Amino acid sequence: MGAVARFRSLYPVLAPPVLLAATACAGGAAPTPVPSPPTSTGPIGAANVPLDTTIDVPGSRAALEAGQAEIRRVLEGRIGADGWREARAAQEVACPSRSDAAGVGDTGIGKYYAREMRHPDALDPTGWDQALDEVVRAVEPHGFRLRPTENPEATDEASTRPEIRYIYLVNDHQDELTLSTHPTIGTGYGGFGVCHPWGD
Repeated sequence: MGAVARFRSLYPVLAPPVLLAATACAGGAAPTPVPSPPTSTGPIGAANVPLDTTIDVPGSRAALEAGQAEIRRVLEGRIGADGWREARAAQEVACPSRSDAAGVGDTGIGKYYAREMRHPDALDPTGWDQALDEVVRAVEPHGFRLRPTENPEATDEASTRPEIRYIYLVNDHQDELTLSTHPTIGTGYGGFGVCHPWGD
């Protein structure tokens, strides 16, 4: 399993309490565990985060923020501008997991976690498809595209639960934007960079 895959594998472990609470609030029936859409929330400085030296942290931040602005514009056109809440603030952090054989951390690198935004309204499958098409076109000039192995129509979950969708958009520097919709959680977007030099 690749380093990025191991990092992402933490998402389902981190989110079940939120999902159960959201499901319990949705109705009187006993909560039914549901799969979690990916989120950029994760352990700060998580192990095995890749190092990419083709851009610095300020460049990574600028690209992620530009991509998020496009996503927000598209989603506000479909869901509206009201009701959004910040689930996690943006932050630049060190990459303490990156160290040499002696365990000495590399203080010259860091990473940017883009802010994470949520809206209680979910997109139906048709609305998702339309929004995704718009998002893909809007973020492409900022260097982001669907992750090459990503085919949101081919996942088992998408075929059995078409109302649950999530995707990653990646750029050449390995930074990623996230976009998701879920009937009991709502619609959200986030993003995160890998480790990059801090820059000047």
